[in-house]
Amino acid sequence: MLSTNNIYWVAAFLEGEGYFGINKGTPRIYVNQIDRDVVEKLRDIVDPKCTIGMQTRDGNRQDIYRFWVYGALAASWMMTIYPLMGIRRKQTIKEILEFWKADSGSLIRINKNLAIDLARMKKITIKEAELFLRNHISHD
Repeated sequence: MLSTNNIYWVAAFLEGEGYFGINKGTPRIYVNQIDRDVVEKLRDIVDPKCTIGMQTRDGNRQDIYRFWVYGALAASWMMTIYPLMGIRRKQTIKEILEFWKADSGSLIRINKNLAIDLARMKKITIKEAELFLRNHISHD
């Protein structure tokens, strides 16, 4: 189950190390990192089914571990961590989600598992959690 501590950890990590963007019309969260254990922790919290990519580097350069999520899952996480992010990241996330919403109405496709976890954590209904995830990015 998703804990408040895990949400804060993800927000803090992505504030410093994450990339938020659009790829092929869909939201994307992307991380490059040399510390495999940290990337594994991020993956385990965000989506344990995802694989971690690795780029082997020559000479004295360390290998790079990559993690990324797209689509509804990325959008759900952006909406979840939005209130915890700094001004610059908030603006980026807001622009991504506004583009995504205008482009395809995709905000309706909120990740159901994230809404369920949020409902349990906040002791609200799943419908309330879905509404929260859809709407809370419009408030600073």
